[in-house]
Parts: sequence; C-alpha cells; structure tokens
Amino acid sequence: MHFEKGHKYVSTIEVDGFKFRKEVTRRDFNIRVAIKTLGNELIDYIDISDRDYVDQVDEILGQSIYNYIENNADDLDKIMARFMKGGGF
Repeated sequence: MHFEKGHKYVSTIEVDGFKFRKEVTRRDFNIRVAIKTLGNELIDYIDISDRDYVDQVDEILGQSIYNYIENNADDLDKIMARFMKGGGF
C-alpha cells in the first residue's frame, strides 16, 4: 500500500472509555502522528522517521493520553467513561 505524501489519515481511538482522534500524516522525510480530542484540541504529536522507534512513539503518545485524562477529566467523567465502555456489568 502506498500512502500519499501530505495526506492525513484519521481514525478514532478509545482509551479507558475516552475517545480521541489519531492523525497520521506522511511528510517529506518523516511521519507525523498526532493525538487530538474529538474537539480537535492537540494533545501531543511526534515526528518519526525510523521504524526502530515505533514502539517508543506508541508509549510516549499513550502516556500523553493518560496524562490528558488525569488532568482534564473529573471523577464523574471517569465513572461515565467506565460505564460507556461496558464496564461494571
């Protein structure tokens, strides 16, 4: 499969019941992976050009998401998210 330079591929991901946008863009010399809220607020992004670092990028962006949830969601948000993802029963 060939990914066009400059084209942005967007998917929705879910972490602990919270949904986010993952945008992956092929650029001239690297790939930009950005995580945003569904309201398009940037949480974090990383540019990567070496396959050896894919797992590290995954870990870093995952930690950024968990930090965002911890700092921006109150207890009621966390309870709602748990039940919305099917937890509890």
